[in-house]
Amino acid sequence: MDLRYRREFRKNYTDGYDFFSDYFSALFTLIEEELPQLGTIQFTANVKETLAGTEHLKSAQDATFETPGFISGKEEFYEKEIGKGYCTLKDGAEVSFSFVEKVRRRIIKKRGISGKRKTKQKYKSVYPFILKLKLPKSIYQLKNDIDKSDIQLEEDESFYYMKARRKFDIKEENPNDYSAYQYNSTPLFSVEYFSLEVVNLFNICYGCFTLK
Repeated sequence: MDLRYRREFRKNYTDGYDFFSDYFSALFTLIEEELPQLGTIQFTANVKETLAGTEHLKSAQDATFETPGFISGKEEFYEKEIGKGYCTLKDGAEVSFSFVEKVRRRIIKKRGISGKRKTKQKYKSVYPFILKLKLPKSIYQLKNDIDKSDIQLEEDESFYYMKARRKFDIKEENPNDYSAYQYNSTPLFSVEYFSLEVVNLFNICYGCFTLK
């Protein structure tokens, strides 16, 4: 990365490469134990700023807000895949995962008490982590009466296909640190918090099966 991207990376993803090394190390360690001898984890990170340009803009619309002196408003919705990974385990299972940033930006123009026009921007960001597993039926058997409230499960003659999601929402889970005037919330994720939730998601999926 050039100097500008490296500076933006540090600003958006804590100190240097911490978010993609420390934050994913627990998951990678868990997966690494189940890799074949020459197996690898393929991982791709997107360090571009989510709100830069229109590359990640999904939709935009005019909006009305209940605020004193309101003149006009607009809502923009952005979505970017921060990182994604893939690997094949020694039991033949296929694992893929992605970490996504979704941002809502509100642009509000209003008139202050003095009559001067002002423009404010407010943000709401959430971060879904999506895990997908493809498990061979020749090795795994689905347990009876599993809880499907947090997972999606399909199957064919040879494989089970499982999808699970954990949506990180700092405004909901840590409202004291959240700021509506800062769109990026990833610096507020502690390593322990993120790692535990992601590893738990992986264990929940495997916990639905027994070995034949």
